[in-house]
Amino acid sequence: MRLGKRLVISASALAGPQSLGFEVVGIAHAKVSTVDRYGIYVHLDDARALTGLAGVTHLAVDAPLGREDAAAARIAPALPAGVEAKPVWDLIRPIKTDVEAGKKLSWPIGILLAAFAALAVTSTLIVSVLERTREFGVTMALGLDNAHLAVMIVLEAVFSTAVGWLLGVALGYVLIGYTSTHNVLGPFFALFGEIWSDAGLTEEFYTYLSPDYALYALVTVAVSAVTALLFPALRAARLKPAEALRWE
Repeated sequence: MRLGKRLVISASALAGPQSLGFEVVGIAHAKVSTVDRYGIYVHLDDARALTGLAGVTHLAVDAPLGREDAAAARIAPALPAGVEAKPVWDLIRPIKTDVEAGKKLSWPIGILLAAFAALAVTSTLIVSVLERTREFGVTMALGLDNAHLAVMIVLEAVFSTAVGWLLGVALGYVLIGYTSTHNVLGPFFALFGEIWSDAGLTEEFYTYLSPDYALYALVTVAVSAVTALLFPALRAARLKPAEALRWE
């Protein structure tokens, strides 16, 4: 269709099939393929005349990103009986079900990644302790006992994991903060076809910024650090200066 062209819309009205002629006065780009391909916007009076309905079946409200639930809660008390205000998330229930299932699936994946992180930190500390065995032997020969040596290794591990956590959280929140306000992921997902758009979703994707992410990362780092400290700390606690000085 082009601007200025005439088209006829047919609909199933209360009185039976009805048709009306219209002139194209504008073309909207909603960035949702199902809407851009098949959606037609007409004046409310024309829609009433075409269908025979005195009112409307639904009304879409533009709400701030991430505040759809709050907007629906504020609108609901002002609506008449039989009319509900629902956030968009509740209107796409099949997609919501798939996303919720994906969240549940992400927990085992997250635990597996945490286990790999613990293994990586553990192996790094073990190699570090083994390479510094003679250094520890000299230190113990100068008067440092096993308990204080174990504490020193623990503090080093805690410091290194804490620094890694802080840097990771800072970088992660910068990236999530940027993608929460800029449509970076939309063009990326568009490379895989129009599956999202065909499902009725817009081509704009934004991340959600939450302080809970830092807590999740902290728990992962803490578990990794505790797991990693078991072997190095126990080795340091049992290390003998004479054996350590002969270590090659």
